Amino acid sequence: MNRFIKDNIVLVFSIALTSVVALGLLVYGVIQWVRISELMEETNRFRSKIKTLIKASPAPTDDNKPLLQEDTEAYNKLYSELVPVFETPLRKARNEFLKKLCGPQANIDEEAQKFLDLYNERVRSDASLTERRIAWTKLLGELKNWNSAIKVFVDEAHKAGVDPDILDKFATGAILAELGIPRTMNEDAAEFQRFYNSLIAHLRERMGDRLNSNNNFGLPVSGYSKEDYPFVARQAVILSDIVGKIASSGINSFNGMVIRGSGEGAMGSTFSEENGCRISHYTFEVSGSLDAIRELAANFDNAQKDKRFYIVRSVFIRWPDNEKRLLKEMINPPVQNQLDQENQSEPEPVSTGLFGGGRRARLARQKQLEAEQKEKMLEKERNATEEKLREREKNAKIHERHGYGEVKVNEIIRFTAVFDIDYIERI
Repeated sequence: MNRFIKDNIVLVFSIALTSVVALGLLVYGVIQWVRISELMEETNRFRSKIKTLIKASPAPTDDNKPLLQEDTEAYNKLYSELVPVFETPLRKARNEFLKKLCGPQANIDEEAQKFLDLYNERVRSDASLTERRIAWTKLLGELKNWNSAIKVFVDEAHKAGVDPDILDKFATGAILAELGIPRTMNEDAAEFQRFYNSLIAHLRERMGDRLNSNNNFGLPVSGYSKEDYPFVARQAVILSDIVGKIASSGINSFNGMVIRGSGEGAMGSTFSEENGCRISHYTFEVSGSLDAIRELAANFDNAQKDKRFYIVRSVFIRWPDNEKRLLKEMINPPVQNQLDQENQSEPEPVSTGLFGGGRRARLARQKQLEAEQKEKMLEKERNATEEKLREREKNAKIHERHGYGEVKVNEIIRFTAVFDIDYIERI
């Protein structure tokens, strides 16, 4: 073997070198294959991502990235303008309260969460009512600016249109509710009854003589449980605004209201919560002229100017039978009544001679002939005027024609309208 290697040293060396090179190439090939496999997987991943991006509208290419940025900024601006419309009417008052309580430079949302956490820590829900009252009294004593902050809250709430009658005596509960603490009225039935009586008296006073019967604006007269107290407290601000809009619209009477539920069971089910908003549902009936009903619908449509958002789902208008008869008599007066009035205003002359009467009868007939001739002339003039009007408006658009959109009979007739509305607020 050694002799063979010595005799063929060149061949053996060549074989060894070739084996080493082949082995190196094999290892290199495996390494490159692994790398190629990784690149192929990455390529497929990018292809899939590109297909997904291409389906997006618009595709985020270098050309439309500035447009995407511009649209995003416009969306954020619109969002910042739209969100306050869905805030509760007391949200701005809450913010001013926190600024006064914690300082003008404080972060409002952070301070609101800190206060809520502190309240839940100190006034524990698992404690007895007496212990919670004592804990709240101690916590209240530590908040040095509380009274001045409450005054700021009340002033801002008045500016937002919340009536003082349902706020001033219950301001502490109102601000706690805005901070996320349900208004349980200390679970005291007597305290709740005082709030309830004050609310109903306030609503009836605002409606005044428009109130038809002694109704309670959709709220039950009795039978409340402690779980219903927060519901009634939330209703106070909403119902006050609805009643204010009804009273200012010129309607003649408010006939009743139903606060509709999204499900059977507790009163709280009349509120449904969707996508961070609370939706309240109301159906009520009013009576008045068409102009007043239109104005009431417009009041709800334009409520976003006052940071409130209503949706008028439907308005059903009913025409009472006695009003139908009145309108019919106005448009087509009874012929017999007209003839009776004419006969009473000028009695027919009595004949006094062989040839048709004396001087009085002849004067009466002459007067009648003159009246008939005058009526014929007026009829011709009316016909000529109507013909000119028809010719002038023959080619005119409908909305440009004479009298288009005019309400012929309105103020005299009283209609009954049933409104179905939603009130939406951001939680």
